[in-house]
Amino acid sequence: MTTNRWRAVLFVAIVSAASVSASAQRLACSPATRPGWRACVPSEGPRPASVTATLAAAAGAIDRIDSAYFSWVFLVLLIALAIHNTDHYVSERRDVVRLLAAFGEAFVREFDRPLVRAAPSDRVIDSRLRFSPHRWRVDVLLAPRAGRLYPNLADHRKNVEYDVWRVLRAMNDPPFVQEPMYMQGRWVVVPFQLKANPGQAGGR
Repeated sequence: MTTNRWRAVLFVAIVSAASVSASAQRLACSPATRPGWRACVPSEGPRPASVTATLAAAAGAIDRIDSAYFSWVFLVLLIALAIHNTDHYVSERRDVVRLLAAFGEAFVREFDRPLVRAAPSDRVIDSRLRFSPHRWRVDVLLAPRAGRLYPNLADHRKNVEYDVWRVLRAMNDPPFVQEPMYMQGRWVVVPFQLKANPGQAGGR
């Protein structure tokens, strides 16, 4: 128990004891032998509560106040912890998506770069990126533009496999593991799984 709390308990006890003692002192009055006079003498009222009992009651009251106070403090701490964890999760997810997007965009650029086209600015493939941040995974989706046949796995699987290998070599073997490719409608899906924790992969 802290010094301030002991002071509060002692103050409550003194006030309570003084109040009880004052109320316990009563005067019993009866007619005196002389006309017009009354004789009054102190009489015993109910016994005041002991100091120990008063202290115990005061301590109990303060305990109830302390209990409510610490309950509020605990609730505030829980809310603060929840907010901190949520901020950490959102920040980590944002970092993972940024890392996956940077890899996916670089992969698409390198895959597209050597393909034959009428003009240097022409795009010969369509591309999309699909993220699974909680799994540290990105799917690169590639499809031929209108009038073209490449890439596809039905007729050019070996060529697509070679181009994926070439792109990864050109990117200096990034920290991603390629998983088996598959077709989804017109799209060739090339899944990649991040090898390490995003913090380690990012060099932080």
